[in-house]
This record gives sequence, structure tokens and C-alpha cells, in this order.
Amino acid sequence: MKAFLCECGQPLFFDSASCVHCHRQVGFCAETLSMQTAGQRVLCANHQFQACNWLLPEQGGSVEGLCRACEFNRTIPDLSSADNLARWQKLEVAKKRLIYSLLALSVPLGGATPALRFDFLEDGRTNPDEYADVVHNTGYLSGVITVNVAEADDLAREQERVAANEQYRTLVGHLRHESGHYFFEVFGLQASEAFKAVFGDPARDYAQALEQYYTQGPRTDWQGEFISAYASSHPLEDWAETWGHYLHIRDVLETADSHGVEVGQRHAGRSDQSWADMVARWQALSVVLNELNRSLGLTDVYPFVLNAPAVRKLEFVHKLVTSLP
Repeated sequence: MKAFLCECGQPLFFDSASCVHCHRQVGFCAETLSMQTAGQRVLCANHQFQACNWLLPEQGGSVEGLCRACEFNRTIPDLSSADNLARWQKLEVAKKRLIYSLLALSVPLGGATPALRFDFLEDGRTNPDEYADVVHNTGYLSGVITVNVAEADDLAREQERVAANEQYRTLVGHLRHESGHYFFEVFGLQASEAFKAVFGDPARDYAQALEQYYTQGPRTDWQGEFISAYASSHPLEDWAETWGHYLHIRDVLETADSHGVEVGQRHAGRSDQSWADMVARWQALSVVLNELNRSLGLTDVYPFVLNAPAVRKLEFVHKLVTSLP
């Protein structure tokens, strides 16, 4: 994420709605990926719920007064509940970071097939009267990314993380991972021999693979072959985990660069300079981030190791997105 400044020179943040110094109303412009003074521009209709600070497109194209990011929402939670409003606000913060990353990469959005949509759904944990017998899991199907709104509750999310024996579980992590499934379809990777050579056969029985993972656990060699235990369950999950981590890495490195954080050395004069720099700098920066957290008595920010196969898979993603027209 880039660092932003108000016209008065005061720092702004990605979710800022006004400047604390000059009190100008500001909003995020999807066309320029920058914060702008609202002025004559109109803020998204969801600004009234404190769930969005994005500006509507200057040249039309908005859906019912919704910004470039909110127009992808298909289902939002029942906002008559104050708790649901707070959950949705957290979900929108995470979703906006995902959309920012996708816009920055210039990957197909909007006109892509299938159309990208988000369902933020409830179950008995957040709406026992209406959804007592229904459990909506976080997942992806036919263009729709579904997130259980209970994931926006820190306690519920941590309980799920522990139950699933996961190292890391966040809202933005969920969304980045599930968007990987979406782009697997958009990029047409099902028939890609290059994909199969790196990740394995995506046609392998998916339901059987996940059942085996959840009943028997991950492969015993996963730490030397995959970026996470879950990635070892099936090539589709390996791809989605790798895609999600690629977005993590790009976003954090951009944030570090934008704020003048210099960790790691650049490899001048190499043909693969950009990719080599990204990996080397991320490995150095992630160590520093983890050590900073440990100094505060907190858990690691990035509890993962980039083994050689994981780096090759990340490079596959990098080459794919940087070669798009």
C-alpha cells in the first residue's frame, strides 16, 4: 500500500475519510490509485455506513451509487444489527485492500468471465433466529467469493484458526486466497500444461483430496514442498495459497518502499533483477517484521518459510501477472 498525502501535506491513510489537519473530506480514487480531496467528486453510497471511503468514477460506470469496489458486492449482512454493521465494516476494509491490489496489477475485473461477486453471509453464530440451522463457510464458487461474517469477530476467527490448525487466518488473507480460485478460472489455467508442471494436475479429485487432508492431515513433506500445510491438499489450493501469498508480499513490499523502509539488498545487473529483488527483500523484511512482533510479545507476522518449490510457484504467478497485456 502506498503512502498518501493530503493537499495540505498531512499524511493520509488508505481508509481515511477526512484529513485530521485541514478537515478536508477525502476519498480513494480507483482510477489513479490515490487519495484525493472529494471536492466535486461523489463518495460511494456506502460511505453513509462508514463502510467505504472510495469515490465514484468521474465518467459514470457506477452501479446504484456504488464505487468500483462496492459494486462487486452481491450480498451484505443485515445492517439492522449494530454488530453486523461493525463486521461488515471490517470486511470492507479487507476487501478494499484486495481490490486495490488487483487494480494495481491490472488483472481482468468487471468484464471478466465469470463476473466477480462477494457474498458476506451469516450463520447461527451471528443470527441464531434466522440462520440457526445454516452454516455458510468461507469459499469460492463460479465467480462468487463467500465469507462468513463471523470471521470478522476476532474470537470466532481465532477459534476457527486453532480448530483448523492454521498458522495464519485473517480477513484479507481469506479474500486474497479465494480470489486465487477466481483468477484460476479467469486465466484459463485448467488446460495449462505450464500450470500442471508447477502445481500438479488440477483435475485430480478435489473432494477426495480435501477429505483426505482433513481426516489424515497434510503431507508429511509439506514444509519442503509447499508454502503452507493447506497448499499440500490439492493443486487448486496450492495455487490459491500461492496467489494469496504473492498478493501479501507485493502489498507489504510496496508499503515498506512507500514509507522508506530499506531492508535487504537489490541485485543490480541481473536479468531477473525484479523477481530476485522481490524474493530477497521479502525474506529479509519478513524476518524483521517477525522479530519486531516478538519484541512486543506478539506472534509472528509471517509464520511461513519460502522453500525453493514455493519460490518457483510464486515466480509462476509473478510471470503470469507481469505478462498480461
